[in-house]
Amino acid sequence: MTYRIWLPFVPRGWRRPHPKRGVGATRGGCPEPTDEKNLRLLNVSWAFVWGPRTATYKSIEMVSMIRDERQIGSAVRSGSQYLLGFNEPDEIEPFGCDMDSAQGAVLWREVEELYGDDYKLISPATVGDRCWLRRMADEYRGRYGHWPKFDALSMHCYNPGDWIGDCQRGVEMLAEWGNLWGVPEGIWVNEYANPWASGEEQINGMRQMLDWLDNDDRVDRHAWFAARYDNQAWAPGWNTQLLECDRAELTELGKVYAA
Repeated sequence: MTYRIWLPFVPRGWRRPHPKRGVGATRGGCPEPTDEKNLRLLNVSWAFVWGPRTATYKSIEMVSMIRDERQIGSAVRSGSQYLLGFNEPDEIEPFGCDMDSAQGAVLWREVEELYGDDYKLISPATVGDRCWLRRMADEYRGRYGHWPKFDALSMHCYNPGDWIGDCQRGVEMLAEWGNLWGVPEGIWVNEYANPWASGEEQINGMRQMLDWLDNDDRVDRHAWFAARYDNQAWAPGWNTQLLECDRAELTELGKVYAA
């Protein structure tokens, strides 16, 4: 009797994507597109955009977002079961969507009604005033008699004074609130970077942050900011790109993130 054994083809250099790691899929004025080929260089399992419609790829889960009030009601095209909520409601434009917690509660009700049956909803992500989310949830409960629908909680980490420590304290807060609100899944740190550092300081900081985020069971996903960008108004003088602006190659930071 003759037996045949079929082995899967594994391309040279292929690595299993990091299950938690993602990236903000920015292009930011660069000539090279931030497409599937480029994102695969980063060895990430997911990426996101700041709008309701994203490309869909076979090898990377692409997550859409309802960034602000103007996008509520938009048709969503996504490669994911998740939908990200408001981007930095505690921050002014053009960085955040700049809304108070009472307004956020009313608008989140609309998000739930429009998208809650089709997607798992990730909470609005604050960047500085972490308690904005707590006030918004309290406001929502006061209006509607129950906690808002959050399937997971989200936050950003950019504090230049105590970058990692501030992020860890934020996760502690969100984990406590998630238990109170009955949130079924964990925490997404869906933007973080230290643009005020450079060289070895920045690389060592990234390594420390990755070691913590990859191993903290309360954190379901995390995403570095960002894939690539040129000199943009929302990132003046920043140097946190993971991909070269003009070609499909990793930056020095990108090599650490993809390892």
